Amino acid sequence: MHVLPPLATPPRPNTAIPQVTRALTMRCLPACRRAEEARKADIIASERRRLLAEAADVRAYLPRSVLRNQEDVAAITQGLQRLGGS
Repeated sequence: MHVLPPLATPPRPNTAIPQVTRALTMRCLPACRRAEEARKADIIASERRRLLAEAADVRAYLPRSVLRNQEDVAAITQGLQRLGGS
């Protein structure tokens, strides 16, 4: 059986790959965070519209601060139309 002689110096790990990965990650993080924040804002807005549409039958009891803009009024109106009211 033939045994290979040991190497004079052990092979060095490739340190360039983690550095490149770290650089790409640091460059992409702000864009990823912005995209995630935008996704969360969309989810919150759609859930708010859904809740307003569900609360259409108790609209007289909602505090004034609940309706922020015309979109909120439209969501309430849409909920009323689903209920068959006017």
